[in-house]
Amino acid sequence: MKKKPKKQVKKQAQRRDIPRAHNTGYTEEGFYRAVAMTQEELEERERIKRTIAQKRQKRRRKKAAFRFFLLFCCLLVVGATVAVSIFFKIDTIRFEGEITAYTAQQIEGGCPVSVGENLFRFKAGEVQEALYRKFPLLDDIQVGRTLPTTVTITAKDAVARTAVKQEGGGYTLLSESGRIMAKNQASLPEGVYLISGVKAKQGELGEMLQFDDPDKLPLLEEIHQAVSAVGLEGLQSVDLSDTQNISLRVGKYFLVKLGSDYQLEYKLQLVHEIIVQKDLSPEPTILDASIPGKVTAKTGTAAVQALEAANGAAGGGETPPAEESAPEGGEEAPQEGETPAQKAEDAGEGDEGSAQ
Repeated sequence: MKKKPKKQVKKQAQRRDIPRAHNTGYTEEGFYRAVAMTQEELEERERIKRTIAQKRQKRRRKKAAFRFFLLFCCLLVVGATVAVSIFFKIDTIRFEGEITAYTAQQIEGGCPVSVGENLFRFKAGEVQEALYRKFPLLDDIQVGRTLPTTVTITAKDAVARTAVKQEGGGYTLLSESGRIMAKNQASLPEGVYLISGVKAKQGELGEMLQFDDPDKLPLLEEIHQAVSAVGLEGLQSVDLSDTQNISLRVGKYFLVKLGSDYQLEYKLQLVHEIIVQKDLSPEPTILDASIPGKVTAKTGTAAVQALEAANGAAGGGETPPAEESAPEGGEEAPQEGETPAQKAEDAGEGDEGSAQ
């Protein structure tokens, strides 16, 4: 390796010895020399130094503020935890409401939360589920906290609304919220309609009934709301075998075909008007309302067979015989907006027809 010439070493030494207040450069001949800085250049350098120092100080302040905030949050959490652990001990479990299935003392004693526990340590949802399983004849159970030391429970008596047929025989009754109220019932109470065409996973008392198709449960709720809205009475069963061809059995004589759930309430409104306002003969009748705004009434052999099939699927009794044998056909249904005279005229027009 070649050694540097002595002149080059000397020049490098001179560069290191140059004060910081000077710029360095080379002359046109290539010789190194020091050039004195002007006053403006010195002021600019000092300004840059001050700016850099200010930015560093600002960053240090931000870090210090963040550390202080973090420390404050930790102290706050620790203080809240200690306060909750020491205070808010449950000393009262109170039931509020009027029920007949159980007494308030039974519900208060059956609550899984105990006196002496912390008011904020239990989960209200878990307590509700435990109460539903222990008291299946209750519905709309709510669990709340009343500061400083009280747990409040509210509920109402469950009302059976629907039922499903069990594989081994008997019926399972469901409340308005879809929870299992009772099992192995020999018959259906008045006002309870049967759900057919579904496979239900039988659970324990107080649990929600699970269908094989999860979409059928909201559909069933939609049907119930529509039936309640139009005031349709005498509903015996709902067949959900095919959700695009829903059928209802109303009273002893009527099988209502609704098609899909499109404009469901409107279809049921037309059916209700026909059953209530039009004097239909007491014989098995199919009311086809699958097309919105149009209801076709059909009687005769086909109606008898269809109603018998619906009764068999629902586990009902025999189909009442028709008073008069009628050819396979239908009875004209009223058009929405028709006058009573027009409806009476339509009722005597013959055995087959349709309203649109």
